[in-house]
Order: sequence, then structure tokens, then C-alpha cells
Amino acid sequence: MLKTMRNSFHQLKWTLFAVIAVFILGFVFWSGSGTSGDVNGQIVAQVGHDRITAVEFDRQYKAQVERYRQMYQGNFSPELERALDLPRNVLDAMIERMLRLEAAHRLDLHVSDDELAQKIVTLPYFQENGHFIGREKYEKMLRSNGILPDRFEDEMREDMLLDKYSGLVKASVVVPDSEISHEYSVRNDKATIEYILVPSARLESNAQPTDADLQGYLDKHKDRYRAPVQRKVKYLLIDRGKVRAKVKPTDAEIRAAYDQRKDSFTVPEQVNARQRQHRRSER
Repeated sequence: MLKTMRNSFHQLKWTLFAVIAVFILGFVFWSGSGTSGDVNGQIVAQVGHDRITAVEFDRQYKAQVERYRQMYQGNFSPELERALDLPRNVLDAMIERMLRLEAAHRLDLHVSDDELAQKIVTLPYFQENGHFIGREKYEKMLRSNGILPDRFEDEMREDMLLDKYSGLVKASVVVPDSEISHEYSVRNDKATIEYILVPSARLESNAQPTDADLQGYLDKHKDRYRAPVQRKVKYLLIDRGKVRAKVKPTDAEIRAAYDQRKDSFTVPEQVNARQRQHRRSER
């Protein structure tokens, strides 16, 4: 089953988009209308085509209040109830549940009757001497607590479906090792800091040093104020190609420059001939 769920995970992103679209296109509202006085027919909220009736909301709200009373052991007051904004929180939770169920249905997830039955018979409060109490006692226990068996089984099926959906989402999330390491460091790394608290009044001074005092202090601590050796360099960058393009000498200028530097243009054969002639004259 898990393998099939993972293979179909590529549909999840489209499902999530669809869920968001349902939430946006749908509308959520408090219903203050209803002049007939029939509370059972009032709609508390609507998401898309799904509706939350006043009866369903009232039942969930009372159940949440009872859980808080057990949690606070009798210290749950009306003031705390208002501070927690329970009506809004209960309604938000019911809307979120509807959206998640819609996403699970779009992924073609389901809970079979056998899965549901196996889950119910293993619940601790339906056990007696390690065995299921039986269908008759099971229904009697539910009705004695004001719960219809069909309604209980529908909600149990939805809870199991939501567990499958959550498992699919969690199994598809890959967290890099770097993020795990960072989160571990944030939660576990600790540092010990030692500090000394100095009143600002102790740092204030009325001393007025003279120029001689300042000069004496500078002479004793010259090394602290010694700047490193610094030099300023100015240079001119010349582009020979651009210079040559602008300079156009005449033939006379070229001849004069040649006459001044003609020795540097002597070919090797001429140099060798002059050297041999010089050697003969020495002999």
C-alpha cells in the first residue's frame, strides 16, 4: 500500500494546488441568518460544496471545551475560554480537516471496511479481558455516551484516512543532512559567557589634560600611533598604437632621425668588415 502511495505521489502537488483553489474559490462565513428558528438547519461555515452545520460545530465545540476542562483540572474559566478564542479555533480545525480529506480523496486514498473493523476491535475502551466486547456492547456503550455507531464509524474512517494522507506527505519529504545538522546545533549547542557589569558613572571623568600632558602621553606611546610607510605613485599609461596613428612624420624628419641613429642600423656583415680592416691596420 505504501509503495502504491509513493508511486502516485507525483499527483500530490496538483492535489495541493486543487486544495488551495478550493479554499480560495470556496467561501467561509459565519451564518447569522435563519429566521425559522431551526438550529439544526443553520450553516455555520461552507468550504466549496461542503458545509459545517451548527449541530456539528456545537458537538465539536463542546468536546473541545471538555478536553480543556480535563486538561486544566477544573481551572478552566470563561475568561480563559475567551482568551483561547475557542470558537474560531474549533471552526478553523474543522475547515482544515475538510480540506485534508478533500486532498486524500483526490489522491484516491481510502479505508476499507476490514481496516476499519480491525482498528475498532483493537481500541482499548472496547476491550474486555483482552478481547473485543462484541457488537452489542459496543453499540450500547456508544449510545450511552450520546454517540450514534454510524457516526462514530464515519469519523473513525475519516481519522484513518487522514493518517494515511499524513503518512504519505511525511514519507515524501526529504530533509538534507545540512538542515538536520543546523537544526540540531540550534537546539543543542550552548555557550558560556562571562561578563563584568561596569556602571557608566565609573567611566566618566572630569580630568582636563593640558597640551603638555597630551604630548607626554604621545611620546610614551608613539608606537600605538605610528602609521605604516606610505607612498604616492603617479603614472601615465600610453597606448603606442593610438600614438602612432596620430603621428605622421615627413620624409625630411624621417631622414634626419635616420642620420642621427644610423649607426644602430649597421648590418652584421659591415661590422665584420670594419673589424677586419681595423685588425690589419694594427698589424
